[in-house]
Amino acid sequence: MAALVAVALSYAEEPAKAPARPAQPPPQAATGATPKPAGVTPKPADITPDKMEGISFEGLTDAQKGLAFSILKENRCDCGCGMTFAECRVKDSKCRRSLAVATQVISLVKEGKSRDEILKVALSPSWKFVQFPLTAGDAPALGPADAKVTILHYLDYQ
Repeated sequence: MAALVAVALSYAEEPAKAPARPAQPPPQAATGATPKPAGVTPKPADITPDKMEGISFEGLTDAQKGLAFSILKENRCDCGCGMTFAECRVKDSKCRRSLAVATQVISLVKEGKSRDEILKVALSPSWKFVQFPLTAGDAPALGPADAKVTILHYLDYQ
């Protein structure tokens, strides 16, 4: 307890420092443009289908190509990059997720699917639509056998 009091007293005896002045914003250029924050890269407005690495729009009509490209340009890649699928294909050609989704979107457009059908199939989580019958068999179980929901819990130590 004595050590704690001594620290508090020595702190209180320090001379008061002048409060720090807030940082002044950098002056704006004569053009009136607002300065861009450091480390932020502007999104390229010139992303085109031909710049998307690993993606081929061959065999699509102009309308189909526009549909596929608009879907890829409007939806964010879920790999964690924060970019759209189109941006991800241009800036991060090693991203397997954007490659898989872009390939699937183009394939669905070729099949003549609508925008809503493509979004449901290619951009919705797969677990949302997978359903299959499950029986517990002779495994240990809790609850009624005719329950509306069955949760299968398993472990694999390998």
